[in-house]
Amino acid sequence: MPMLGFGTYQLREDTVTQPLKWALESNYKHIDTASVYNNEEFIGKVLQESAHDISRDQLFLASKLAPVEQGYEKALEACRSSLEKLQTDYLDLYLIHWPAVKGELKTSPENSKRRKESWIAMEELHQQGKCRAIGVSNYTVTHLKELLSHCKIKPAVNQVEYHPHLVQTELLEFCRKEGIVLEAYSSLGRGEIFKNKQSREIISDIAKSHSKTSSQVLLRWAVQQDIPVIPKSATRERILENAQLFDFSLTKQEMKQLNQLHKNQHYCWDPADVL
Repeated sequence: MPMLGFGTYQLREDTVTQPLKWALESNYKHIDTASVYNNEEFIGKVLQESAHDISRDQLFLASKLAPVEQGYEKALEACRSSLEKLQTDYLDLYLIHWPAVKGELKTSPENSKRRKESWIAMEELHQQGKCRAIGVSNYTVTHLKELLSHCKIKPAVNQVEYHPHLVQTELLEFCRKEGIVLEAYSSLGRGEIFKNKQSREIISDIAKSHSKTSSQVLLRWAVQQDIPVIPKSATRERILENAQLFDFSLTKQEMKQLNQLHKNQHYCWDPADVL
């Protein structure tokens, strides 16, 4: 899996078309989507139109099973639907998007039951070659331990919110011990990190010392920990900027400064109370 991916969250329907074209022009190979993003069909069209320039085997295409699609039969059908919309025979990575089922209370035992059924379906899809790797998203250590207790195939990836205001050290260490790649989304904390004066000033000072932007510093902070990132943007300049992470390194002191900004603050979903 490439360390840098193009995230498509909030790029719904045809608003994803032009940004994705710019991302491909900027040499992004990893494309991250999900059924709940309502853009798979449009991504599929762009990839087909670009097939003469970039072949399918050069791409790393990831999608996700929605909370409403949890369960054995629903999961199988959901994957078929994603493959059809994306106009591909296989996904490089398929994730369970959220550990709970839509419509169920977070404390409902139905959540555990259905995500187990979903994983059985995903293991079958993997064995059939329809998903080259399978994993999860927004799973806590507790959710991962439950999955590892019954799975035949370990999750390859756990995609979670991860940024300097949410340094999930325990989760990262557990994933590494189990051979699971922790992948970061919302690397910029949805912009909320920059609203904090102390954080903004520290990040800005580090950025200036490297002649980089604050966003590049936050993405580099994750990549330098061997954590893949999937930044999203709808502007050509920012898409290109986000790709320029591999020509500089942060010092140990700078990494420490960023780690110390931790506030245990989620700006997206918090799965901690999902049973």
